[in-house]
Amino acid sequence: MANQEMYKHDAMLHMVWCIAQADKTWDGYSNTSTITPEEDKYLDTVRKKEGITIDWDDFNAKRKRLGSKENIIDEACKALRGCGKEWKIKSLGYMMRMGGISEEDNPDNNLGSKEWNLVLRAQKELGLSDHERKSLQKGLPNDKKIKKGSIVSIWSPLYERFIKMNGNSSLGSSPLKKDGVLPANWDSEKFLVVDAGDDKVAFWNLTYKHFIKMYDDGKIGGSPYVENGKLPRGWPSEVFKVEEGNNNCLAFWNPTQKHFIKMYDDGKIGGSPYVENGKLPRGWPSELFIVNTI
Repeated sequence: MANQEMYKHDAMLHMVWCIAQADKTWDGYSNTSTITPEEDKYLDTVRKKEGITIDWDDFNAKRKRLGSKENIIDEACKALRGCGKEWKIKSLGYMMRMGGISEEDNPDNNLGSKEWNLVLRAQKELGLSDHERKSLQKGLPNDKKIKKGSIVSIWSPLYERFIKMNGNSSLGSSPLKKDGVLPANWDSEKFLVVDAGDDKVAFWNLTYKHFIKMYDDGKIGGSPYVENGKLPRGWPSEVFKVEEGNNNCLAFWNPTQKHFIKMYDDGKIGGSPYVENGKLPRGWPSELFIVNTI
């Protein structure tokens, strides 16, 4: 029984580590110089969370023997077939969380095409539905934080569209994009994350050079033109507090106007109903977004 439990745990870590290595050339054993500290830290977070004791020499030897990441995923999924659905869902969830943390070479999205293909491969091998995949990250540890100074896309997993800045400084949404991967030539959807102090940020569009702004009536749009992307003093309507949600999502609340950024079912962008304390109410999925570094 003990061996079975160790193999089950071993398989989970192999699946998660495949995502960290998805876009890297690696022989499965010796080249660890391309691993980021965030990736290494998150694998250890998973290990500690699940109470896993692992022989890393054996772990690396198995990866070297199996070779490709696809072979490793297939072998790990075979080990999980006799496990309950909860463990399978959790393993796939950790894979997606690692994809959110991983800083890969894909220019469009941290969850790059190679990572995404590995997730879908594991989902199929484990017999999980699309609905289970979309809801499986709830309650898992999340080391991903929005990084000030980074260029990001902001995607609604509910409506499967990106927030974009229009040429007239109004805010809107992109065409439907089900996988949440931003095409390289979609410049209107790219925003610079500007430090606004503490856990607050502002979003400046690189193409049209406006910040996202919340107005006092709860409507949302673009600020006046700002050439250099630096937030002027005395612009509180452009400042948002970052709130963490489930499933690797974030919400953005304006402390001055006290509304969250919200995407509506027709793709329009606006403000949520008034929220005094900045805590996102349950059952508000329209205010949740996946933020990916470009």
